[in-house]
Amino acid sequence: MLFYTDKVITARRAFLYGFLLHFTRSCIVLTWFKELYSMSAVDVPPIIMIVVIFLGDIVLSALQSIPFGFCSILINLLHKNNANAVFCHIFSAAFFAFTELFQTIIEQTSFLGFIGFPWVVSYITQHRFLYAIQSSSIFGSIFITFVIILVNSLIAHAICSEKKTRMISLVSALSVFSANIVFGIGYITFDNTESDENTINAVVYQDNNSSYDKWSGSAKDVCDEFIYDIEWFFSEGGKADIIVLSETVFTVRFDPDRAHCSSSGRYISDKLCDLSEKHGCAIVFGGFSSDDNGEYNSMFLIDNGVFCDTVYNKRTLVPFGEYLPYENILTKLVPALENFNLSGSYLKKGENSEVFECSIADIGGIICYDSIFYYNARKSAEDGAQMIALSTNDSWYNDSAAIYQHYAQSSFRAIETDRCLLRSATTGVSGIIDNHGRSIAKSSIFEKAVVSGAVQKRSSITPFVRFGYTYLYFLTAMGVLYCGYLYFKLRKSVTCKI
Repeated sequence: MLFYTDKVITARRAFLYGFLLHFTRSCIVLTWFKELYSMSAVDVPPIIMIVVIFLGDIVLSALQSIPFGFCSILINLLHKNNANAVFCHIFSAAFFAFTELFQTIIEQTSFLGFIGFPWVVSYITQHRFLYAIQSSSIFGSIFITFVIILVNSLIAHAICSEKKTRMISLVSALSVFSANIVFGIGYITFDNTESDENTINAVVYQDNNSSYDKWSGSAKDVCDEFIYDIEWFFSEGGKADIIVLSETVFTVRFDPDRAHCSSSGRYISDKLCDLSEKHGCAIVFGGFSSDDNGEYNSMFLIDNGVFCDTVYNKRTLVPFGEYLPYENILTKLVPALENFNLSGSYLKKGENSEVFECSIADIGGIICYDSIFYYNARKSAEDGAQMIALSTNDSWYNDSAAIYQHYAQSSFRAIETDRCLLRSATTGVSGIIDNHGRSIAKSSIFEKAVVSGAVQKRSSITPFVRFGYTYLYFLTAMGVLYCGYLYFKLRKSVTCKI
């Protein structure tokens, strides 16, 4: 609202406003980083954990706030030059939305990829308002940020403007908001693609083993416990065409060819193959795999007793957990960081979507951190996935807000791709999410759970899967050019006066 007042705001002050806006909200949202202090499964001195938590919250928030400062400069330039009202509102919303998207874009760079962490995003605040977020299937989740900023920009203009233009701004704000809602209502109401032949009985299993219990215990015991629980589920009349387990639910190495399979891995593979064949179902589970390049956080599938040759390797690794940025430099400066991982060594990232070709459907895999980056689920859908299996370990978050924030991201991945999503989390929240982001069934946290529901396999390609954020790149580029025009127009005006 400051930009709509008569107060003169310099570029330096505009940068400060934008920086502080994101820095404040980021530091507040990321207070759950303190939960990482309880990572007792990692042999790292407490002082190192405190430093990592500080870097994670304060420094990461500060680095990510810099682009918002530059975004604020551009928005200020639009308002200071009395830009065309339509362009002013649209380009301001585009700049802010692109800045949030930038947190995802930067993750794909080699130099600053570790600060790419799109967790503090405006669109996530609307995840419960399902009618308001269905347009993500066309424009992606960042479009919801665009709508939020556009509507608020129009309202702020109405509050600060003269009486004759106030009604125009209010009507415009209401129109944008209503159009988005009406689309969502229609999109959900008229989706009649369900059919019996596409219906699949899905189960997600929540083992409720903390990371410490999982790494200090026996993978064989975890397997036996799972088989006992799922056999009970079947004995009670439960149905399952596919069962999804959590991220690295078995902390051992697997290999479909068994060439690099550990002894525990062979034992578990045999047990799961027998269970799958007995009940005629597919089982998706997490563990580790390796090749000549190193070790991977992986997802495997057993279908009707047969271990699938396809292995999905996690594409987006957690910095300072699964990989160490600038490893050669940082390990020399802080040797204790060599132990800041659970698998014994830092992991390698997967490169491809590796869709599982299963007898019931083609399954796309994403693992934990993968799910907050839209392009992973998008690529899986683009490569033929008819539903998405998400395995995650959220036990690090304890009972903080991060558990629910992470779950909310899954709803947007489902809407963007028009795919049902089966989410298994170690200690919760696990759930079955339909293609409109609705939770068909979900668990509570910190309890063992077998969550089941009927879902649809789908093959349609949404506009967002096909085109991505092309429109936002275009709008942002046009906005920057327009700001350039205004800047040189202002300089020319000042020169003429002199």
